[in-house]
Amino acid sequence: MKKMKKILAMLLAMAMVLGMSVTAFAEEQVTGEVSSTDTATVSISGISGKATVTLYQIAEGVYGESGKGLIKYEYKEGITPLSKEPTSGEINAIHQAIIAAQATAIEMKEDIGGVVTDAAGNVTGGVDGTYTSGELHAGAYLAIISGALDGSIYNPVLLTVSYNESGELEAGNVDVREGYLYGSSAVAKKTTPDIDKEIVDGTTPDGDRETAGIGDAVTYQITPTMPSYPENAVNKTLFVSDTMSKGLTFIYDSLEISLKGVQKEVVRTEEPDDKYAFSIDRDGESVVIATAQKAGNGFYLNFVYDALVYNSENTLAEDEIDDMGLRVIQAVYTPVIRYQAVINDEAVVGNDGNPNDAKLYYANQPNTGTTFEPTDENPTPGGAKGVTEKEDKEIVYTYQLAFLKTGEGKDAEKLAGAVFGIYADAGCTQLIDVVKTNADGYAVSSKVKAGTYYIKELAAPTGYTLNDKVYVIEAVWTTATSTVTVTDRKWKYTTVKPDDNAVQIGWIDTKGTDESGDDVFYALDEYQYGFIEDEVDNMGISALRANFAPAYAVYDKTTVTTDVKTEVNEGAGTATGLKELNGESVSSIPNTKLAALPSTGGIGTTIFTIGGCAIMIAAAGLFFATRRKTDK
Repeated sequence: MKKMKKILAMLLAMAMVLGMSVTAFAEEQVTGEVSSTDTATVSISGISGKATVTLYQIAEGVYGESGKGLIKYEYKEGITPLSKEPTSGEINAIHQAIIAAQATAIEMKEDIGGVVTDAAGNVTGGVDGTYTSGELHAGAYLAIISGALDGSIYNPVLLTVSYNESGELEAGNVDVREGYLYGSSAVAKKTTPDIDKEIVDGTTPDGDRETAGIGDAVTYQITPTMPSYPENAVNKTLFVSDTMSKGLTFIYDSLEISLKGVQKEVVRTEEPDDKYAFSIDRDGESVVIATAQKAGNGFYLNFVYDALVYNSENTLAEDEIDDMGLRVIQAVYTPVIRYQAVINDEAVVGNDGNPNDAKLYYANQPNTGTTFEPTDENPTPGGAKGVTEKEDKEIVYTYQLAFLKTGEGKDAEKLAGAVFGIYADAGCTQLIDVVKTNADGYAVSSKVKAGTYYIKELAAPTGYTLNDKVYVIEAVWTTATSTVTVTDRKWKYTTVKPDDNAVQIGWIDTKGTDESGDDVFYALDEYQYGFIEDEVDNMGISALRANFAPAYAVYDKTTVTTDVKTEVNEGAGTATGLKELNGESVSSIPNTKLAALPSTGGIGTTIFTIGGCAIMIAAAGLFFATRRKTDK
C-alpha cells in the first residue's frame, strides 16, 4: 500500500510536469496580453563540481501580427519533435542532433555559481549549486551540463518556458538530483559514479590499520556507484581494474561477481587467453555482463552496461523513491566484485604497507566518443577522451618481531646461531615461524599481523645450554608499554652455613681485618683448601690455619626498582619488547655457558696421589728385584 501511494504520487508529479511541457506545444492560439517580448527565467539546482552549463533553444514560439498572440511552437531545423510524453531516449537524441548540427547556444547571464555562456558557447566560471538562466522567450530548451570536476555525469535536461491559463509566461526549477519523469524510461539526470573498495575478511585490525601475516589470504570487495546512461547513448564505458603490490599475490581463480541486493546468480565461464565471462539469465537467455582478463598481478573487468539495465517498473526499492515519488532512477544492477590476495614473502613492513589499487573508468559524456573495447595496445580506457577515472585503495600492513640473544651477565656477548620458534599460543603448539639469530645476536620474524606471540628456544648456540623459558612479544603499530624491574642485591660473607645446600665460595680469616675493619675474605683460588705454597712442608701435610673458616654468601640487602614507560614504536610495525610469562620485561633472551666438569680434591689430594704412585712404583721395583735373586 505504501509503495502504491508513492507510485500514485509519482504519476501526479509526472502529470504536473507534462502539463507544463505538453500544453505548451499544443497547436492552439493563445491571445490576450501575450507578446513576443514576454520573458521568464529557468533554473537548474543540484549542480556540483563547478560544471559548465550550456542552454540550447530547440523550439520557439510563433506569434501573430505585431508579435501579439501565440500561434504555435515550432521546432528548430534538425530537431525531431518530441512526443506528448517524451522519453529519455527522445531527449537524448536531441542532444546528439545538437552535437551533429552544432546548434546555436542562447546567451546566458551570470548566475549564482558564476557561470557565463556566450552565444558562441564560450564559458567562463562554473556552477556549484543552482544555475539561473537569462531572460528566455517562450519555447523549449535543452541544458547540456559538462566538465564537472567531481566526475558527475549529467544527462541532457529538458526545460520549457510556456504560458499559463492567465496568459503569463512561466518557467521553473529543475533539480538534476531527480530522475526524468517523461514516459516509462526513467533515467537520472545526474549520477556521480564512484568506486568503493574494502577488506571484508582475512585481516586483524590494529587501530585504523588492517594487518595480516605472511601466508594470510585477504578478501577484497569492490562496489561501484553506477552511472545512468540513456538507452541510445553512444558511449557507455564501464570498466574496473585492480593492481596488486609485490607483497600481495593475486588469486585469479577467486574472482567472482554478484549483484547487489538481487538474488540472481552470476555464472563464471572460462574463456581462452586467461579470460572469464560473467553471465546472468535474462528471460531464459544467458547474457554476458562482464569479461575479465588477468593482467599481471591483477585483473581488468570490462562491463556490458546495457546487460545490467533492467525494467524498473515493478522492481523499484523503497529507498529509490522519495516521499513524493520524485527520485525515480533508471534500474541498473550494481555488480559487487570479490577476490583474494595472499601476503607473500616480499611484503613490505612499515609505513608504506602493501597497497592494492582499484580503478573505475566510465564515460562522462554519454553522447560523445564510443564505448571502450580493450585491445592489446590499449587494455584499459585510461586517458581516453570523455572517460573519467575514479580510484580507491586499501593497504594491508605487515609487522615483524625482533629480539636479542645474549649470554648471561651485564656485559654478556651477543650470540649467533640460536634457533627459535614463534608461536601463536602460550603452550607453543601453534607454530608461526622458525628464526635464527644473526651475527649481532638478533632474530627477526618478518611479516606477522598484529597480536601477541610466544617465543621458545629450539636450539642453543654452540657452547651454551638451552633456555627452556617461554617469552612473550606484542606486535603493535604505535606504542608499547613496558615494565622494567631492576633488583639490586648486596652480598655479605659469613662463616655460618645458611642451609644444607649452600656451597663454600672461599675462606675467611677470622683474626685478620681489611681496611673497613671486616674479616678478610679469600677466594678459593687465593687460599685453596687452606694451603699456601710456603706453608706446605715437604710432604704437603701442613695443617689449615686455626683462624681460617669456610666462607658462604648471603644477601645482606635487596632493593627492587620498577620503571613503567610507554615507548613509541619507531620501527613502524617492528615489535621489540620482550616479556617473561609473568609479565616482567627483559632486554634479551639469555643463555648459560656449558661448564667443564670439575676435578675432585685439591692440591693436597694431588700430592698424596703422586706420593702414593711413587710408593707403588718403588714397591713394584723391590718385588721384581727380590724375585730375580730367588730365581738365581
